[in-house]
Amino acid sequence: MLTCLALGENLWREKEKLVLAWLEETLPALKGPLTSDAGLGAGVK
Repeated sequence: MLTCLALGENLWREKEKLVLAWLEETLPALKGPLTSDAGLGAGVK
């Protein structure tokens, strides 16, 4: 994981927690837990 290497393990984990907390608060209720393995993307139709 290149991003993890660029930020350092501790900073990466801190940012990961912040992003996952924001996603859990912002997204509608999901059937399963969010993990950092999930990918985010945007597309144009």
